[in-house]
Amino acid sequence: MLKRTVYPLAIALALVGTAAPTPSEAQPPQANLRRVLITNDNGISDIKIKELAKAFSKIAETVVVAAKEDKSGTTNFMQSFRTGRITATKQDLGKNITAYSIDGFPADCVLWGVLGLMKDSPPDLVVSGINGGPNLGEDWFGSGTIGAARTAAFLGIPAIAVSGLDDDDREAMRRVNEWVVELAKSAWIRNMKPFQYLTVSIPRIPVNQIRGVKVVQRAWGTRMLSFQVTEEAGRSSTWRPAMEALKHDKPDLDTTEFGKNYIVVVPMVVNEVDYEALAELRTTKATALPAWVK
Repeated sequence: MLKRTVYPLAIALALVGTAAPTPSEAQPPQANLRRVLITNDNGISDIKIKELAKAFSKIAETVVVAAKEDKSGTTNFMQSFRTGRITATKQDLGKNITAYSIDGFPADCVLWGVLGLMKDSPPDLVVSGINGGPNLGEDWFGSGTIGAARTAAFLGIPAIAVSGLDDDDREAMRRVNEWVVELAKSAWIRNMKPFQYLTVSIPRIPVNQIRGVKVVQRAWGTRMLSFQVTEEAGRSSTWRPAMEALKHDKPDLDTTEFGKNYIVVVPMVVNEVDYEALAELRTTKATALPAWVK
């Protein structure tokens, strides 16, 4: 029988949760990568998170915390702040893997994983994914995969969000997992500054057709959104969102290079302050902003 535990949110945030046990048969971890927390937005039953955890369990203490069901497209929404609690259920994902499903969202998984479950031994890295479809252009804004990584970075933990992998292509899954592990062990990840994270999109093609890896800028204006009414009844109406992809062919953008069969990596940061506008407003606020009249 699976062990199910309810954790009051105040306990998790006060850092007095249940520490993740060290797997008794775990292999010696690599230097600078001792503990890894893995999550996703597709839920604990997704084959991709299971295989990714197996890949990491060979080189580090591996803890998985994922939602009990699919929570795609939920960005960094935290249900636990509304409910005031997290219910965790122990899962068996294989040898040398500590795993729980929770009744929350991807951001809740990271919040409880870092501040509750692993509070006595925080992870060196959070890996979110691997999501099925790529997260290109403005997709980052609504992605639960990226939302989880962003939450980890907000908590000061280096993070990687990985997207774009076919459930049925086991060879691609194996090769991509190996590459993600190598990325996690790289000097760049070890030297990431506070509040930084990476987003990675993998082309869903045969792995022998992937041309390489490129670090790129995030494209903007890649989607045209609209709503169309589908039903009207009295004072109520039902609307359907519609999305049209816009073509971008400028080099050095994630959408462009991804379309050329490259793995694309975009460095991100949690702090969204516009420092250029901040400096400008500070020097021109007397004329740029309306005065407050007492």
